[in-house]
This record gives sequence, structure tokens and C-alpha cells, in this order.
Amino acid sequence: MSISKALPLQIHPNKKLSAELHKKNPEKFTDPNHKPEIAIALGPFEVFAGFKDNEDIQALFSALPPLERFLPKKDVNFDNEVLKQICYKILTASEQEVRTTQLELGKIPKEQYGKQAYILDLLPRLQEQYSRGKTPTLFPPFLSRSLGIYQISIEEGGRVELWHGLK
Repeated sequence: MSISKALPLQIHPNKKLSAELHKKNPEKFTDPNHKPEIAIALGPFEVFAGFKDNEDIQALFSALPPLERFLPKKDVNFDNEVLKQICYKILTASEQEVRTTQLELGKIPKEQYGKQAYILDLLPRLQEQYSRGKTPTLFPPFLSRSLGIYQISIEEGGRVELWHGLK
């Protein structure tokens, strides 16, 4: 497999949930089995895997006013339920809402991003791969473990395994 741009968001449910989802909606969830994945780098490779710690996500959403529009309410304590609501709001946001958020985020000083200032370098790369206004440009930086989900850099010959993680 050769990947030249970030892949869309994928879920990796465990075996039990895979079977349940398949039973409820076999057209959308075509296989009752879980899908662990492994990638072996043939050259330098980046991957986003898993969610950032809730505290890190909360720090970003507290420090960056443009992200507040995705919060279920102000002054919320981040837990898995709040994270689900944020994910839903980002994934269902209009292109205009995403575009506006991107522009506003680009105007915020790097220092305000704290230890996650690398987001400012990542956003333009994602915007180049996907048109502005598409949700894949917002999800990885703020929720993935490199930013929310883990961003892992692997050199040639390295590997990463992605197992089920959705419960």
C-alpha cells in the first residue's frame, strides 16, 4: 500500500462490537470481524493512532477560542462522553464552519498552542491534501494522539500495529 495523503478517519471496533454493528447495519459494517492493522514503513512514515489524553484535548479547547464552537457547553470537564460529542460536532460541521475555524486558528500566536504548537505546521499540510473546509483537516490535529490521536513518525523498517480501540 502506498499512501500519499492522510487517510480518512477509521474506527477499529473490537470483535464483539464488530459483530453487533454488522448485525444492525450489514451494508455499512460489512464484516462481523474486527480489523487489526499493521504497517511497515518502507520510508519515513507518519501515523495518527488513538486519542490524546483528555487533559491535552481540554488544554487545546480552553486555549484556542475558535475550537469552543465544538464544545457541547462552556466550562465542561472532558471525559469520554464529551469527547464523543466534540467528535460528532467536528465531523458534522459545515464546510463554512470548518473553513472559518481554520482561518481563526491560523491567526492565533504559536505560544498559545503550548506544547502542541506543531499543529500550526500540520494544519497547512492537511489543508493541502484535503480541500479547505473538510473535517479531516481539523480532526487529527486536535484530537489525535499526535494532537489528539497519536502522531507517530516511523523510519524505514519500523512498524506500527493498530488494534481495536472502540468500545
